[in-house]
Amino acid sequence: NNTKIIKRESLYKLYTLTDINYKYTEYYYRYLNGKNVVLVGPASTIVNTNSGNLINSFDIVVRLNKSLPLSNKLVNDIGNRTDILYNSLNRYDYPGENILDENLFINNGVKFLCTSYPNITPFSTDINHYLNNSNCKLPFRIINEQLYNDIKSSIRTRPNTGIMAIMDLLKSDLKLLYITGLNFYKTSYYKTYKKTSTHRINNNIHNQQSQLNLLKYISL
Repeated sequence: NNTKIIKRESLYKLYTLTDINYKYTEYYYRYLNGKNVVLVGPASTIVNTNSGNLINSFDIVVRLNKSLPLSNKLVNDIGNRTDILYNSLNRYDYPGENILDENLFINNGVKFLCTSYPNITPFSTDINHYLNNSNCKLPFRIINEQLYNDIKSSIRTRPNTGIMAIMDLLKSDLKLLYITGLNFYKTSYYKTYKKTSTHRINNNIHNQQSQLNLLKYISL
């Protein structure tokens, strides 16, 4: 609320020099406390499942990256609410469909925007760009660096946004986490999520099998 400080310093600089991120993380985990949470991924396998009412019945609905705006045609399958969005803030992913607009997020009901990666290279440039082009109207938090490093070390690859969201959510005292529409690139996205369904199951950045193994381990 201190407009003089925001004018004098960039918002990104304030995030790096103050405890703003810690405060938002504290509020975030308090928001999740005791809640039934659903994480809805963008896999095409969710189409024709009629899961919309089930998804909407949860206390909190979490989505990933390019999910917004939601398609009215898929309401019966994916629901029509988004309370939390985990976004990589990537501006260069071909063909550049990641809309990083604070007003878009707010208008679609988002209550918390979370980065899927910490404030380190190469992610810090995108975090810097988002913060310095926002108006600080939407609660925003940067994911914990130690959590990211621990996951990356255990699976020996860069984790997907989905895995980072799952691990971050499980650090809270939520009551239940239900996951749907997440299949680690074994199929394409549903059509309105991304204009192109081009993807590679494994590359030198994201290995999918090691992430599946981590999820199986956590489940067991």
